[in-house]
Amino acid sequence: MSEVLVGIDPRELSVPALVWAADEAVRRASRLRLVVAVPPVHDRPRHGAVAHQSSLRIRAESALVNAEDLVRELHEGLWTATDLADGGPPPPCCSTGHGVPHSPWWAHGASAGSPKSSARAR
Repeated sequence: MSEVLVGIDPRELSVPALVWAADEAVRRASRLRLVVAVPPVHDRPRHGAVAHQSSLRIRAESALVNAEDLVRELHEGLWTATDLADGGPPPPCCSTGHGVPHSPWWAHGASAGSPKSSARAR
């Protein structure tokens, strides 16, 4: 099944982008995948980094729930999936070394480091 992927910013939900992505998924008869990447925390002592990382994950989870709720209100029955990935996105321009561009993890809709992933058909 093909997917329409939309990145969610936990600091501020972009409603127009989310509405567009949901509409596009409906037009394409595709699943809508909502993704949030929680960046690593390196600028704090260990105890502070753990607490800050936990806070970022809670905010990211909340953003995914809010985005999924909005999509559900817009398009009841749209199949959605959510991913909460640890780590920032990879550099935008990668190569496998064989002249073939490397597809970032979000192009496939999953990450090996993604501790939380769910899919729901509504």
